[in-house]
Amino acid sequence: MAAAMDDQILYDVFIRSEWNLEGELLNKTGFDIGQLRGSLPKKFLTVAQNSFWWLLRGAQYAISGSNQILGLPAQLYRIISSSLSWQFALSSDGKLLAILQDSFIEIRSFVDEFESVVAKCTVDKDSHPQWRKLAWSQDCSMLACSYSFGDIVVFDLAGELLFTIPQTIGALPSDLSDCISGLVFIDHKHSSQWSAELVVINYCGELKNYLVSPTHGYQENHSFSFSSILPNQVCSVVYHPQHKLLILGSVVHQSNRTSTDNPSCPASQYGLTAWRILSGYPHYHLIEDEGTKLLRTGSGILNRIRSLPLVNVSSEGLDGVAQMSLSPDGTKLAALHMSGTLSLWHVPSLRQKTMWSVDEQPSFKNPDEQVKFASTKPPDSNKELSFHGLMAVNWWAEEALILSHSTGALTVSSTEQSLHNLLGHRPEMCEPWSRITAAHSKGFLILETSRSKHALNAGEDEGDSDKNGEKEDVELESDDDDDEPTLMSRSKRFAKQVMFFLTESERFQPPMKVRKVLHCTYRLVCLRSTTPEELYARKIEHEEYGEALVLAQTYGLDSDLVYQKQWRKSHVSVASIHDYLSKVKNRLWVLNECVDRVPENYEAAKQLLQYGLHGTDAKVVKSVGSEQGPLPFIIKSKSDEFNEEEERKKKIKELEDSLEFASFNLEQRDICMYRLKLLQYLDRLSTYEAILGGVHMAHEEYCHIFFERFREINIMQAAVEYARDGNCDALDAIFTYHGKETLPHRLAILSNFDETIPPSEYQALLPEAGFSAGDPDILEWDEKCWRCADWAEKAECKKVVGWEDCGDPAEFIYEENPDLQQYRCKLTSAVVTKWYRNRACEMESLSKQIDNSLELIKLGMERGIKGLEDLHDDLVTLEALVYDSCADVYLSLKAFQSMTELEKLRMLLRKVSGRLE
Repeated sequence: MAAAMDDQILYDVFIRSEWNLEGELLNKTGFDIGQLRGSLPKKFLTVAQNSFWWLLRGAQYAISGSNQILGLPAQLYRIISSSLSWQFALSSDGKLLAILQDSFIEIRSFVDEFESVVAKCTVDKDSHPQWRKLAWSQDCSMLACSYSFGDIVVFDLAGELLFTIPQTIGALPSDLSDCISGLVFIDHKHSSQWSAELVVINYCGELKNYLVSPTHGYQENHSFSFSSILPNQVCSVVYHPQHKLLILGSVVHQSNRTSTDNPSCPASQYGLTAWRILSGYPHYHLIEDEGTKLLRTGSGILNRIRSLPLVNVSSEGLDGVAQMSLSPDGTKLAALHMSGTLSLWHVPSLRQKTMWSVDEQPSFKNPDEQVKFASTKPPDSNKELSFHGLMAVNWWAEEALILSHSTGALTVSSTEQSLHNLLGHRPEMCEPWSRITAAHSKGFLILETSRSKHALNAGEDEGDSDKNGEKEDVELESDDDDDEPTLMSRSKRFAKQVMFFLTESERFQPPMKVRKVLHCTYRLVCLRSTTPEELYARKIEHEEYGEALVLAQTYGLDSDLVYQKQWRKSHVSVASIHDYLSKVKNRLWVLNECVDRVPENYEAAKQLLQYGLHGTDAKVVKSVGSEQGPLPFIIKSKSDEFNEEEERKKKIKELEDSLEFASFNLEQRDICMYRLKLLQYLDRLSTYEAILGGVHMAHEEYCHIFFERFREINIMQAAVEYARDGNCDALDAIFTYHGKETLPHRLAILSNFDETIPPSEYQALLPEAGFSAGDPDILEWDEKCWRCADWAEKAECKKVVGWEDCGDPAEFIYEENPDLQQYRCKLTSAVVTKWYRNRACEMESLSKQIDNSLELIKLGMERGIKGLEDLHDDLVTLEALVYDSCADVYLSLKAFQSMTELEKLRMLLRKVSGRLE
């Protein structure tokens, strides 16, 4: 993420795809073990062939530092061989992406940000994958891929192979002289049969032009050789469609330059030449400058001999253009030279605009900012092939370049400010040798790989798991890629391999090398410029809160979004309230969280409700109405810290009385609504604490799922449910702290106790008559309040905010049992007596348990309720008939009361007379 400067780019990085490859065995052997069995003449022939190529490559290695039989400068060979094995190419419109892997090509589309594969093309594996090329046609109908040995395959957009263009096979093994340095599609308008021309240029400077079509295949059009002017290889090619130009980057001798630091030095002396494409013979015309004369004079027979692969082995004094890229408007050309120099040129004139030598370029060699090379080298590169410097260049905009360093440092550098990094103070760090595309749709793509190697244990070696015991005495040789072999050590090792190959004697058996496994992970990454708002939202989404807060502070964004996300992702606690919720400025959002979230522990639940209540006091409401601008959630007066408690309460009271509810604005009304909710929830939490048995039990037994329902439920509904559950303590707490709503319906609530529950278990809830002369007929319940009435609970305030009672909260009780309507009045002695009598009869009728009914009447009599004596006598007699004498176990109270006195007497004496007889 870049810092906030006008000339810098705010960006974000996305991983579009990732490939985890299976471990590759790094096995370095001199001779194929399978050749050990054979005739002696055949073995001598094999030794002769290998010795010849070993000596040839050894001489090449000793002189130029490269073991490849190719007349390329060692520096260019190092640059290409150190790059990634995979390649990718973006179509000219930026809509299609081709990723060339080991054995196939993936085609991806911009429609889903290149995250899914729309087509696959199968290709052969290549022994030198870094030397392949990939190119799209202008209309994206064809995709061309060249192998290191020169063959070209062309696919359509569906991944089907259209045709293969074979090339001349190199004369030498592992010869890269047929490698393609330029693969370009150009428009063809002379014939409707062919849709494009495919221009193929190899490093030797040989050009072949093919007419190609998805339906008609290909046909060779013409050929051309640049070697007469450019004898030292063509390293890079760029096509300019507007001017019909081929711009070639070639190898040059630095000694041929008239001046190395003169801006007027011709482009050809730096290896840049422009060739105009002609409609007829000779097909290509060199646009000459002052330096082309030197090129022509230097293209004689001597220089041609010097350019041969086996002769031109020294790279001293050679430079050239390793890579080129045209600007989006086609007016400038960026060139990366083998020496590490970066240059800019005007197009089509190829006049030098700017040049930065290696010393003039920003350095990114801080070990804290880059990865080490030792653990991430390509599998086929030795120490001498490592390359430090710019690896790729492309365009971000007309005045900005995308630069990829071998260290993995990636910058978008201003061409007007001496390569000032527009991404920030530090480069974006990728994996080493990353590939890049030009910018499209405010971003560009990066192809990178991370590598790790580990030694293969003996037991893991192929087919050797059963020979571990025999390997204890075998000499092992560390296969360290960092060791730089000398010519003497290489000769000694090769001679030992030859003797073992010929004799198969253990005396000459080379030390067994420690075999290693390479694990690679390739990634397709997108770096895209963004707006502060978009990046801010993504940082919050990815929970990168620190960077999001920096963005908010830098660009003046709403930091509430960060704290809101942190709050929602965290458990509610005193710490989270302090760290996150208290930093949110949006008052109504905070209040909504205070009433919506139900913490999972008691202390957090209490703290959250109290915090919300502090943000709704009279000071806040008064300040919100006066339009004083952004206000802190909790407003504290400086005088409050010094005033005494009594004086402070007096001022608060005066402030509360001064509130004019009728003139409240919408925000003030919302605050009042939240305050009423918070007061209700705090009261319910206190009641829940009392139900659980106090604060200590509340910490242990608190259940946030239950409390979430309990705080919202109609208190009458809660009382009825507790009665039906037989929870006397809970009902006692509800009568005590919510008596205003529940006590007028006390008898109806008590009627919901199960008839099988002994009345002694809830006797504390039963009505009681006064015993003293001054007592009322029925003693009132000892009600308590959790707090004093709040200013927001005034009728005027409730009316303004629309906090109106939604009907009678106890109506559902009487709808279920209309007989309870007779107790819906002020409790008097007559009403209570009636309830005791009716309830006792109801209990006996429904449960057939006379003892519970009798116990209820006894408890009523003990509590001074009058008019229960006759029912008490009937229940005592009925109990004796049913339980003691068993005269009629099915006899009900109603039936017993309908009997005459004589019938009752006969029933009592029935068992007695039977016994006398």
